[in-house]
Amino acid sequence: VNFQIADVKVIVEQVKAAIDELPLSKSAKDELDAEVRTIEPQFSSPNPKRIVIVQCLSSMRAILEGVAGSLVATGIVREITKLIGN
Repeated sequence: VNFQIADVKVIVEQVKAAIDELPLSKSAKDELDAEVRTIEPQFSSPNPKRIVIVQCLSSMRAILEGVAGSLVATGIVREITKLIGN
């Protein structure tokens, strides 16, 4: 998987901006927030761990795929898929 950290930052900011508005259960929102808090330290690392980033993005995508009818969630899922593939 080849991606730029700047692209990941954009997606994480989109998730953070949308998290409270998404029709998710409290536990799903908490899980999404935990993934954001896990991935953010990688942005300032001199050697970001791509495996951590990919796993967090995959988890975020799985959570957001469960949000039926949300254009915001669908857009974020599309962007994550572009970065990490299937």
